[in-house]
Amino acid sequence: MSTPNYSSILNLQLSVSHSRWAIVKDKGVHENMMDYVYLNTLSVSHDTQLKALRILNVALEKNGSEFFRFGYDTMRSSASLSAKAISISPLLLISESLNL
Repeated sequence: MSTPNYSSILNLQLSVSHSRWAIVKDKGVHENMMDYVYLNTLSVSHDTQLKALRILNVALEKNGSEFFRFGYDTMRSSASLSAKAISISPLLLISESLNL
């Protein structure tokens, strides 16, 4: 063979995150695989999307009043604990306007 035969060149696709590999002869298939991997690694995982959907469904029950009340109470409690921790230190000051 005097010249290289480019149709016999194999493209190697390595996906480190899943420890899988594939030998792909068709360049179009290889490009589609690369696009798929690229798009799926940039976006939010499907599991995370499903969890967010479940949370939104709970939030929509009863107009979200219980869900948002829980969030408000949790954040208020956390802010109150932070304010108490900061007030102990003589080096840090917290504004009186926070009314915690």
